[in-house]
Amino acid sequence: MKKIKQVFFDLDGTLIDSAPSILESIQFAFEKAGIKPNRLLTQDLIGPPLAVTINSLLTTQDQKELPVLVDNYKYYYDEIGYKKCSYYEGVPDMLKELRHMGLDLYIVTNKRKYPTEGIVNIFGWGVLFSGIYTLDTFEPMPQSKEELFVKLIAKKICTSSDSIYLGDRHEDATAAIANKISFFRAAWGYGNFATESGDYEAIFEPQELIEIIKRN
Repeated sequence: MKKIKQVFFDLDGTLIDSAPSILESIQFAFEKAGIKPNRLLTQDLIGPPLAVTINSLLTTQDQKELPVLVDNYKYYYDEIGYKKCSYYEGVPDMLKELRHMGLDLYIVTNKRKYPTEGIVNIFGWGVLFSGIYTLDTFEPMPQSKEELFVKLIAKKICTSSDSIYLGDRHEDATAAIANKISFFRAAWGYGNFATESGDYEAIFEPQELIEIIKRN
């Protein structure tokens, strides 16, 4: 394996358990609009961009209400929801040790910039990360993590040859591999890799990532 200098992290389902607060915010958005989602709200919904997630819960006749629902969600999540997130056991120690090892750490997430930075500040992680990149970091806005990494590489923020990406969903793997970045799967997250194609090396606790990097 290549010598690693940069570690990129997904956020939801990788560094933090945000499922309860996200689902609570989605429920609020629908109730405020007087609309019922077309399926149960479960953690497998978490990962795609906000509008994509909410649109997937709408019937064809309700899709015109998407902007209202997105605004409802943002109102609740930005005021209340993001403050209820928790980090996974072992994550803070992992981040601190990786920084102590001299690695540059970054967040690359579909989450919007405002709540992402809010969560990082709540946990006191700001000093640990060299950069935080969300879809709304750039204009025009990338439509996926794959496109977001393309921008980071173009701006020489990310160098594929010495980087890895830790995420919990198939989309994370696809984004990394398309950009020639090594991918590791956070097995504790929300992704259901058993129902998706692809064989990706999984780690089952944060400390394992440190050991992998130390061996290379």
